[in-house]
Formats: sequence, structure tokens, C-alpha cells
Amino acid sequence: MVGLEKLFTDKATVVIRENTKNATTKREEYTESNLYTNIPCRLSFNKDNNLTLEENNIGFMDKQIIKLFLSNSYDIPNGSKIVVDRTGKSYIRSGESAVYSTHQEINLELFQDWV
Repeated sequence: MVGLEKLFTDKATVVIRENTKNATTKREEYTESNLYTNIPCRLSFNKDNNLTLEENNIGFMDKQIIKLFLSNSYDIPNGSKIVVDRTGKSYIRSGESAVYSTHQEINLELFQDWV
């Protein structure tokens, strides 16, 4: 482990949704499968620098930015569900990765349902 990877204290599982044909019913169905399991990574939570406010049931709150740091050797498809062990929550990839020589950074949102 070199450089930034020393800080990767979390683990992630990347889940993709595939369209398959059910052998019994002959219907198209979606199934989930793990693309990668237990990837060393790190989650970062920050407030939006633009001070954008979102309205919720209790008033206004700062918008949170969730970013995943991981090795640039993984190709994470856009729209993948990413489950991070530290939080136990599921996230969905949003936008393109920022790829650097030592790592990549992926913006995430809380996963609610497949798009």
C-alpha cells in the first residue's frame, strides 16, 4: 500500500444491475450481481462550498457532498450501487470519476432505488 491508500480504512462492494432472461418464465428480469467486493476505500463527507440550501421537513440544511476515494485500478460503471461497510448504507455513483495518477474520486448520493 502506497501513498493515499494508507488512509483507505473502509471497504466497498460494487453492485451492478443486469438484464437477464428467466429460464422458466422466458421474461426479462433484472438481477443484481457484485462486480467488486471488499475494495479498500475511504468515504468523505463535506458541505457544499456553494452554500446551496435544500429544504426538508424541519427547515433548511446545508447540502452534503459524499465522495468515495479508491484505487484507480477499478472501473466503476456509472449508476452502480456501492455499499460501504463503515456506514452500512448504500450509495449510487453520480457523475464521472476524477482520476488521478494515485487514485480516483467518485461523487455519491444515497441509494434509493435503481434508476
